[in-house]
Amino acid sequence: MDIGLMWYDKDSRTPFAAKVELAAERYRERFGVEPNLVLVHPSAIGEGAAPGYEVRASAYVRPHHLVVGYDADAQPTPRLVEAAAATVEEERPRKKRRAA
Repeated sequence: MDIGLMWYDKDSRTPFAAKVELAAERYRERFGVEPNLVLVHPSAIGEGAAPGYEVRASAYVRPHHLVVGYDADAQPTPRLVEAAAATVEEERPRKKRRAA
């Protein structure tokens, strides 16, 4: 992965897949590329699956953080795009960003 986007979410009520989808959506907005790789702290490996993304543990990622990005060698798991998008919208409302 050459460029990654770090995402912080400590909310334990939000499913892992929803956190990944929110971070991936921001990555797509910012870089215009579909991410396929997620790096997480080793303690987060058991939190759940993220369909459509390869999830790898990295000691460099802090707890409650994840890094999404694109890696040509990644082996993402299959996913249903419509189901993943619906899950994100149902699970957590969007937060409004402050104007800079």
